[in-house]
Amino acid sequence: MEFPSLFDFIPEPEPAPKAKPAREPEEEKEDEIIGPTALVPVTGPLNPVKEVILDIDVLRRVLDERGDQPLTMLGEELLSQGYINVEQLERAIRIQQKHGGKTRIGEILVSTGAITQELLDFILARRLGVPSVNLRRLKISSSAVRLVPKILASKYVLMPCLIHRNQIVVAMENPMDQNALKALRFACERHILTVKASRQDIEWAIPQYYKDIRNYKGPADQWL
Repeated sequence: MEFPSLFDFIPEPEPAPKAKPAREPEEEKEDEIIGPTALVPVTGPLNPVKEVILDIDVLRRVLDERGDQPLTMLGEELLSQGYINVEQLERAIRIQQKHGGKTRIGEILVSTGAITQELLDFILARRLGVPSVNLRRLKISSSAVRLVPKILASKYVLMPCLIHRNQIVVAMENPMDQNALKALRFACERHILTVKASRQDIEWAIPQYYKDIRNYKGPADQWL
């Protein structure tokens, strides 16, 4: 099954905003969109990718339409889509062989400057069949944050984003981390939906969104 068709959507650029008379600030809505567009380009060396989600409503639709993505070799996928060329891939393979195959091709391609970390995060998220989000632009729901103890978020480096169809959507560096998912399900007593985010963004978001929320202790403490 192909990755959700919504990822192929490229929003039209918005016109420059006109100056408005000064007025009192309006009360912020919980799911207010932050940023001018729903998706933001992640620039690779050859082609831009416009699929990292900024808009909470877009994220909800993607979660409803998500499906399995057939896996191919990462290097072949990057090559076939034009993100790297043959020389870059062959160089990465030589480096990998030199290190006994212990270093991943994606990490080598980032270290050599062939691709960006942002592009690698997106490709890996797509291969796992999960959306990739930008936590610095996504408006995170405080209701979701209250359901996950801060100590759990910090231990497993994850960030609750929103409640969708009575399920908690959680951003993780590794959406397949079974220990984290087990602890989350036990602590929250709800189904968990995972999305992909960079470790740097998650570590930035945790203090930003938990600073005004009182932490609590519950069943999750048995996992910590």
